[in-house]
Formats: sequence, C-alpha cells, structure tokens
Amino acid sequence: MKILLLPVCLIALVGCQSVPDVSHATSGEISQNSEVERDTYRKTVTVQSPKIHFGNTRNVAWNSTCQLIAQKHEGGTTTYSLLIITTRSHTHNAAVWNHATDQKGRRFPLEKESSEVVSLGAHQEVVSMDLDRTYLDGMRAADTTLRIDGVADSDQIVITANVVDGFLHRVDGELASR
Repeated sequence: MKILLLPVCLIALVGCQSVPDVSHATSGEISQNSEVERDTYRKTVTVQSPKIHFGNTRNVAWNSTCQLIAQKHEGGTTTYSLLIITTRSHTHNAAVWNHATDQKGRRFPLEKESSEVVSLGAHQEVVSMDLDRTYLDGMRAADTTLRIDGVADSDQIVITANVVDGFLHRVDGELASR
C-alpha cells in the first residue's frame, strides 16, 4: 500500500507547484506581487511581474510562462521586455521561437536567451522580446494577444490589462526617482 501512495503523493506535490492564474487579480495585487531586485554591484534595479501561464494548461508535456521585466541602470533609461519560458517534454521537438505578432499585426523579433535540455530530457527555451513604454501604456487599456511562432510550433499568449497596469504601477513607484 505504501508503494502506491508514493506516486499519488508525488503527483499531488507537482500539482501544487503550478503557476497561479493572475488574469483575475486586481492591479493592486499585481503591483504588490511584482518582484523587485536591486543589484548594488551592477547598479541596476529590476522589476518582474508575476508569471503568466499560457498554452494548454492541461498538457503536462508542455509548461509555458512569461513575465514582464523592467530594468534600469543607475542614471540610465528604463528598458522593458517580455521574457518567455517554454519547457517541453522529451517527446516534443524544440519550438525554436523566432517572432511574435500582436492582434494588430505588429511583429516583434524574439531574442534567444537560452535553449537547453533540463531534467528528464525536457527541452527548455527562453526568449525575450523588447517592448517600449508607449506600447505598454497602450496595453493598459485592453488585453493583448500575442502569437509566438517558431520553426516547429506556435502558441498564443494573452496578457491582461490588469497585469500590465499593476506591473507599470510598481515600476513607476520603484524606478521613478532613480
């Protein structure tokens, strides 16, 4: 009997590690849950939104998250990006992401940050796309849908307006005086 309970317990623990759904959180909750990292050596401040899960949430062979990132070097300007992390099981090929397109047809190149085989032969790809503040301010008004395309696959990301608004509120509070 103990042998049968071990797999059930492992499945329960893995299930508890899922990314919470932030699409219905308030802007204030998003702002409060955005992480701030100060690097005194590099003299940078980085703000990261909570992770946004996308793709088929029931597909255990594929785990996909993204998050908004803002970074400012002391005395410099603030840069904005969207970091996209996908992990696919060993039974799926790497997607080799190369660009994203929003619902208005604007195309964004994706920059490869890393691509590696991780535990149990799964393949993790990390890409980023540069954003500007004007574009992000426009995303505050309505949800934004991005389609990411790669050599072997495509997927869709929905970034809700409340996530962008809460993230930018935290960015403005943390980086305005720097």
